[in-house]
Amino acid sequence: MLLRRVTEHVKAQNWLAVGLDFIIVVMGVFMGIQVSNWNQSVFDQKSETDYLEQLQRDLQDTQLEVREQIAFEQFHIDLADAVFEMISVGPTADKGLQIGMGLTELGARRTLKVESPTFLEMQGAGNLGIISDQNLRAAIISYSFYTRRLESAIDKNNEFYIDKAFNDFARNAGIQFRLWDDSLMGQQLPRTMQLISESDQGKTIPPLFNVDDILMTSPPDAKIWNEIVQQISWRAGISRANEGLAQQLMDATLELDAKITQYRDGERR
Repeated sequence: MLLRRVTEHVKAQNWLAVGLDFIIVVMGVFMGIQVSNWNQSVFDQKSETDYLEQLQRDLQDTQLEVREQIAFEQFHIDLADAVFEMISVGPTADKGLQIGMGLTELGARRTLKVESPTFLEMQGAGNLGIISDQNLRAAIISYSFYTRRLESAIDKNNEFYIDKAFNDFARNAGIQFRLWDDSLMGQQLPRTMQLISESDQGKTIPPLFNVDDILMTSPPDAKIWNEIVQQISWRAGISRANEGLAQQLMDATLELDAKITQYRDGERR
């Protein structure tokens, strides 16, 4: 319709009308682009809000996971101190079982994994640019890489100092694997560590060979006790190191959560 009218105006050499038609066309295209941009802006703002809300929920889940990691490490620091105390006052046959249970539990480790599903989705879909604030976007990306670095450090500590050093020592020394007994040890394992049913607690895993439990038969001045104390010292040190790394992750998580909250509060105003 508009094209036909422009053609008629050109044939009639009505240049004023042609000019007006041209302006109408340009204004129509301009308004269409503006409306499209406005709609895209509204969509992006909604997407940004949704992503930030989801990110904060992920950060809350991370805080819970990190708190459990810190509790795990603190428990093992205290347990190492308790086993050391049993040995330092003079290990006896009746204490051997408790020490064995303590050493078995000290061989446990916890893998920390706190990836954000929301960040992974944004990264995979190429939607990180939806976070319009450049500083906040950089903080979110940096946090993700920092998280991976801390997770890797804890995992390396566990692999080298617990899986290989501590547990290899216990096996090579002939120390039997003994399941935790709440009544004998005087305390329950934390909830996240209660992986064994109550019916199994206190049982001894049968060794491959019929040998005496070294902790039941070794005299208080035997060399094995000095070696155990050295291993306990290292084991407690690793839990302290892991606790420190987990606390760094907690601080970074709280800091990012505060930045997102501050940004969202500013946007709402």
